[in-house]
Amino acid sequence: SRVSSPVVSAGDTVTDTLNVTNENGSWLDGAVATFKGTAYAVTSGTPPTQGSAVPTSLVRAIGTVEINADAPGNYTSPGVVVPDDAGYVVWVWNFDQATQPDGQKNNFRQGYTWSDDWGIPAETSRVLFEPAVTTAVASEFVDQGEDYQDVVTSFAEKGQWIDGTVVEAKGTLYGPMLALPDESEDVPSWVPIAGTATQTFNGPGDVTVDGPESIEAGYYTWVWEIQAADQSDATLENIPRGYSFVDNFAQRVETSITPSQIVASSKVVKSEVALGEGFQDTIDVALDAASGGWLQANRQRIPVTFRGTAYFHPGAEAPAVSDTVPEGAEVVGESFVTMNAPGNYTSSVLEGEDYREGYVTWVWEVRESDQPEEFRGYIK
Repeated sequence: SRVSSPVVSAGDTVTDTLNVTNENGSWLDGAVATFKGTAYAVTSGTPPTQGSAVPTSLVRAIGTVEINADAPGNYTSPGVVVPDDAGYVVWVWNFDQATQPDGQKNNFRQGYTWSDDWGIPAETSRVLFEPAVTTAVASEFVDQGEDYQDVVTSFAEKGQWIDGTVVEAKGTLYGPMLALPDESEDVPSWVPIAGTATQTFNGPGDVTVDGPESIEAGYYTWVWEIQAADQSDATLENIPRGYSFVDNFAQRVETSITPSQIVASSKVVKSEVALGEGFQDTIDVALDAASGGWLQANRQRIPVTFRGTAYFHPGAEAPAVSDTVPEGAEVVGESFVTMNAPGNYTSSVLEGEDYREGYVTWVWEVRESDQPEEFRGYIK
């Protein structure tokens, strides 16, 4: 017997042609021999090894058909559909005198059986596979000076990855974008390209791919593709003609964020206040000129909250400037200021009626815990 096609695709209908002969003597008039054929899906990319027995693993029956032969000759079987997870389809045929219809049993030698081997090359169809990848960024946040990385997982979307097949995939990192567009099949024409990467795979598995270095704030998203035009001649024999795979643009799992960097300076509203008089501070907020733009979400800039803490320093001598607050410094109060654009902002008034002669000094900071949960890490 021989398969209708030695190379098929998932979803194809395959048939087998059985060549029937009589091993001894002539064909009896009225004799009809019923052959049963089973098509098996091999759920691996390893070619089947010819043998007498059907393997017990990575193999399952996908259809059993019959051919009724009333004379020597060639007979084509009914079709069986190739499933999505098949790497190979193998036919095995048998004849059993004991299972023939009652009116036919006496036309064949008592107890006669026949079966062909498993894995005969002429009875085997190789299933073209469709390579694909899924990816997820190695880190959601990437600081300036660090490299973008993507974890790429290769697999066969249909069929099984045929042993020894090397597939080349190309990744493009798009960005920076101040706002992340909606996910789409196509990349908008205005989106800049930050860099590209190429990775080869010789089977299913994971690999971490290095991308370019981050140089400014923004959203950066990967798009990976596998194109027939990029593959070797050997690989083209195992994938569909003209094959193309491209994943969607702006998938959240494929997106890294380089935070916006905000700088600020502050100045008291009044350098001297009377006892009992309230006091305030102003904070001037701007973007670090070298960091890029202010990230956006929900059609507006992402808000950032500054926490201002006022400390009291008693005595006639002003406190020394320091990078850290001295241990035990007396807290007068706190003020929170939220903004989503550069500008000058004023704290709330802190009442000072209980304080004595001395100095009040402000310290401003951006604490992650003060930011909206969904935007933590977006602003530095």
